[in-house]
Order: sequence, then structure tokens, then C-alpha cells
Amino acid sequence: MHFYKAHSLHKHQLQTLFLLCTGSLLAIGAALWQSYPELLNNKTNVCQIKRQNATITRAQALKLIATKEGGKRSELVMFLQEPYCQLPELQVRTVEKSKRDVYPLDSDPDIWIVLLYERDEYAGYRFLSNKKYKVQ
Repeated sequence: MHFYKAHSLHKHQLQTLFLLCTGSLLAIGAALWQSYPELLNNKTNVCQIKRQNATITRAQALKLIATKEGGKRSELVMFLQEPYCQLPELQVRTVEKSKRDVYPLDSDPDIWIVLLYERDEYAGYRFLSNKKYKVQ
């Protein structure tokens, strides 16, 4: 009987832990969902074409990855040329909306490098699959 009480207490602790973990995961999931508004709104999934055959080479991608944040957009455009397309502006870290230029990889055009600019300064990059975007 003593073993049964210890087991019940342990079971209660596991249930409490399970509920806390589940609640935490739901809260994190909700926060992530809100931080990616492009997933919530189909209008932000449209990429406006700027230069039809634009791609980025591996050498350009490596140089880009090594580029520090804060560089001017005009300098990166001189190096990379005009982007393939631009995604709608998006509020990320600042009050102002950020611009997003898209360059497909020349080795795999289904993978895009999206460059983020805040106030016309380079703010970083992200690799994305082009499967969830419409190109116009």
C-alpha cells in the first residue's frame, strides 16, 4: 500500500509536468506563429519580379554570408545585381518596415536567399524554399 501512494504521487507530478510542458509549447508555438506574419497572410507570399533570370552563385553566397550587418543596400545590389524579386515589406525588429530582396541559388533555384534591409542597411539573410511563394 505504501508503494501505491508513492506511485500515485509520482503520477501526479508527471501529470503536472506534462501540463506545464504542453502549455509552454503552446505559448511558444503561438509566439512563433505571430512572429511570422508572412505565413498568416497570403498577400505577403507574393514576390514581385524585378529581374527574371537573376541568381546568386556559391561564391557570391559565401561572400554574402560573411558580410557584416549595417552595409548599404546599394553596395550589395552593385555586387549581386538587381534581385530576382522582392517580397512585401515586413516589420521585423524596428518600427519601420523592412525590405526583402530575393536571389535564387544558381545551383538550386528552389532555394532562395532572402536579404533583409532595415532603413536601406543590410540586416541579414535567410534561406527559404520558394514552394510557399507566388511569383508575379
